[in-house]
Amino acid sequence: LDWEFPGETSGAADGDTCTQGKDPCSAAEKKAATVLAGDGKTYLTLKPSQCVTCRKSDGDNYVTLLKEFREALDKKHPNDHRSLTVAVGTTPKHFNEMDLAKMHPYLDWVGMMSYDYHGSWDTTASFNSPMDDKAKKGWSITEAVDNFLKEGVPAKKLVVGVAYYGRG
Repeated sequence: LDWEFPGETSGAADGDTCTQGKDPCSAAEKKAATVLAGDGKTYLTLKPSQCVTCRKSDGDNYVTLLKEFREALDKKHPNDHRSLTVAVGTTPKHFNEMDLAKMHPYLDWVGMMSYDYHGSWDTTASFNSPMDDKAKKGWSITEAVDNFLKEGVPAKKLVVGVAYYGRG
């Protein structure tokens, strides 16, 4: 599963239009919506990068989703284990919006999106996937792995994603 990003309230591609307390969808878009998000106020994606549900509670909802997926997979395939994995952000903001301690028991491995730490938004050039970065605390592979381990995710479940491209 690649949910980018549960609990997101700002800073991502939809950050300008998807913030708590701000409704990015027009009345016409709401009227045309076929699926409500469940709270009567926010809506599931209606237009890419414009109307996107963003609720702080989605961090908890993600854990529930993983639990239900795991239970359904185990029930449907009791004698044939099916893998359940996630791709997750590793920057301090995304790390803090997840409950890794509750997530990882349902997962076979956790794909760490350890890239885009630097790019055209920075004032100086740096590595996209730095092992260490003394100038930008929390924005390195080493710190991300340490954070995940501190949350109780076993090392054997961590898969570090590294970018082999540049941004400018």
